[in-house]
Amino acid sequence: APADDALDEAGRALFDALRRWRLELARREGVPPYVVASDRTLRDVARLRPRDLAELEQAHGIGPAKAQRYGGELLALVQGGAPA
Repeated sequence: APADDALDEAGRALFDALRRWRLELARREGVPPYVVASDRTLRDVARLRPRDLAELEQAHGIGPAKAQRYGGELLALVQGGAPA
């Protein structure tokens, strides 16, 4: 998608990993993927590469509740590890 142009190669790889995580989590929780996070949110996380919950909350669509709920998994993905 044209909006991906804002991401470098590592950012695009992270965005893809975040989308896979979202799909898996949505299946696990029995909700549609957009309920977990929008593409815009995942793209923001991929662009910002947050190192902690405070930075994660700078991403579009991530408030304190989502940061608490998904923060550990998201930060692990950003750092290149598999989510727990």
